[in-house]
Amino acid sequence: IREGRYQSLDECLKREYRMSLNGMSKRISSDFFE
Repeated sequence: IREGRYQSLDECLKREYRMSLNGMSKRISSDFFE
């Protein structure tokens, strides 16, 4: 049970990390192209 909980937490953190990276790269590219 504990292992599964850590796994889902890891997935959640990865998803948050990916979303923040995507948001940052979009902001940087839009600033760059303006």
